[in-house]
Amino acid sequence: MAWYRSGTVTSEAAQNIVTGTGTQWANNVMGVAPGMALFIPDSAGNTLIYEILAVDSNTQIRINGNIKESVADSSYAIMTTVSNSYSALARETSAQLAMYQQLLQSWQQILTGTGDVTIIAPDGTEVVIPSFNSVDRGEYLLSVKWHMSRTYIPEGWAPADGIILDRALWPDAWDAIQVGYSRVTDESWIRDPILRGCFSIGNGSTTFRIPDLNGKSEGSLGAAFLRGDGKNSFGEIGRIQGDAIRNITGDFGSLGGQINNAYGIVIGSKNGVFVGHGENGRPTSANIGQPALGSEFVAFDASRVVPTAADNRPVNATGCYIIKLAGSALNEGQINALELATQITQLASRTTVLESDSITTSKVMNTPWISPTLINGWVKPATRRCAYRRVLGLVFVEMTVNSGAYDSTVFTLPPGYRPAMETNSFVAFGQGSSGISPRVYVDLNGNVISRNSDANATIGIEVSFCFSPVMA
Repeated sequence: MAWYRSGTVTSEAAQNIVTGTGTQWANNVMGVAPGMALFIPDSAGNTLIYEILAVDSNTQIRINGNIKESVADSSYAIMTTVSNSYSALARETSAQLAMYQQLLQSWQQILTGTGDVTIIAPDGTEVVIPSFNSVDRGEYLLSVKWHMSRTYIPEGWAPADGIILDRALWPDAWDAIQVGYSRVTDESWIRDPILRGCFSIGNGSTTFRIPDLNGKSEGSLGAAFLRGDGKNSFGEIGRIQGDAIRNITGDFGSLGGQINNAYGIVIGSKNGVFVGHGENGRPTSANIGQPALGSEFVAFDASRVVPTAADNRPVNATGCYIIKLAGSALNEGQINALELATQITQLASRTTVLESDSITTSKVMNTPWISPTLINGWVKPATRRCAYRRVLGLVFVEMTVNSGAYDSTVFTLPPGYRPAMETNSFVAFGQGSSGISPRVYVDLNGNVISRNSDANATIGIEVSFCFSPVMA
C-alpha cells in the first residue's frame, strides 16, 4: 500500500468539507484522487473511513457523506494506491511525466528568463532562483574589474568614478560595505585625495559614495593602478598611493679653477643625467690671464635615461574600472542550477525508459506482437497466437502450442523481456499429466518452460500472462 499522511486535517461535524494544513492534495505527484479512502481517528480511538468525492485544492477535499464528528488539526491517512497494481503503475507513470514536464518548464524559465524566476520544486513548494541571464558570472558583490567601454556598462555595475548613490536603490551593496569594507566620512573623502579608493558613508543616512579609481572626481590624483597590500604598497586598504620613481643617478668629472694662471670652470667627462652647457676647454697662450673657456653650468635631464611624461606609468591600455553593485547569488533556500540540471537529466533518462514501454493508448494499440522461435518440437496451431510484447511497463505473453517434448522449454525471451523474478502461470486450457494441473514456468534467463502438460493433446498449452521485466 502507498499512503499520504502529510500535514493535519480539520472539519466540522455534519459537513463534507475537509480542510488541510501543510497538505499537497492537488499535487499529482502525491497521488491523491477521488474514490480513495480517507482515514481519520475519532475521539473514542476508532478510525473512521470516508470516500474522497473531490480534490478541490491542495488544502481542501470533499467526501462522500458527512464527517461524523468535528476534528481539529487531526492526523489522517489517505490510501493512494495498491502496490504492484495497474492503477499504481498508471498513477506513478503519470506523476513522473508531470514532474518531468514541470521541471522542463522550470528549466526553460531559468535559461530564457530575466531577473529572478519562480519555479515549482518537486515537493510542490515555490522557489525563487536567478535566471542564467542575471546570475553572477563569477564576480561577487562589490568586485572591481577593468571594462573596455564607458558607454556600455553591464546591468548591476557602475563606473568607479566616486559617484554618490542611494542606499535604498542598492541595498545589497550598502549592506556589504558595512560588513567589512574600508569606508570614511564624505568630508574626509573629498578633502584628502589619498582616501579616494575608499567608500564613503555619504550623507550618513540615505546615500553612500563609491571609490574613484578612474580619477574622475575633482582634485583626484589621477586614474589609479590596482596593486596588492604587501611590500611597497601604502599598506592601508582603499588608500591611493601617490606616484614615485626609483632614484636616477649620474656623475660628471673634475670641477676646476686656475689652470696655467687662468681662472674658470673646467668640467671633465659627464655621465647619466648630467649635461654641460657651453664649451669645455683649456686656456691658450693667447689669453693667459683670462678666464678659461669652460662649461657655464651643468643640467639634470632624466629624459636622457628614461622615457618621461606627466606621470609615472607602465605600458597600459585605457579602459574604465567598474564596480558590481547588484546581482543574484545562490544561497541556502534556493535550488542549485547544476543540481536541478542533474535531476532533470536523471529524470529524462528514466522517462526515456518509460516512453519505450508504450504508455499511451495509441502506442499500446500499435505495439506489435513478437513471434518467438519455438524449440523442442513445440508448434503453434495455425489459427492461434504464440507471441509476446512489452507495454505499460510489463511483458505480456499469449501462447497456444502443442506437440512439444514433456517438461521442456518452449522458447526463450530475449534480454529486456525477461522477468525480474521467477514466474509461474497456470494454463487456462490444456490437459495435465499425472493428475497435476499444467502450468508455464519462466526462469530468470527468459526460458519459457512447460510443466506437467500433455503435449500430445489437441491443445497442449493455452495461456496468457504478464510480469515485470528486469529494467535496463
